[in-house]
Amino acid sequence: MAEQHEPGERSRSTLEIDRRHFIQAGLAFTGALAAGSIFHSSDISAAVPREMTNTGPDQIPRRPLGKTGEQVSIIGLGGYHLGTMRSLDDAVRLVQEAVDAGVTFFDNA
Repeated sequence: MAEQHEPGERSRSTLEIDRRHFIQAGLAFTGALAAGSIFHSSDISAAVPREMTNTGPDQIPRRPLGKTGEQVSIIGLGGYHLGTMRSLDDAVRLVQEAVDAGVTFFDNA
């Protein structure tokens, strides 16, 4: 004769994994992997300080960008500010002044 279970009651003799526990376990595993890679990379970057270059007294210091080694200014200009300008001429002037001041990092994501 088959066992009858109440709705929502689980049989203790069978191992079941529901969707919620599966997702929780997957997220915990993913978080552990991400944390391990972050801590490992921060150990490496802490061991090797990034060199900052300065081309003159009135220039913005530069440092390497990630693994590319490209030297970019330590001060950047975000693209959000360009969209808040009153006119296109003001936005163009802002970019030109940033370039003239030595900014070489523009975040336009």
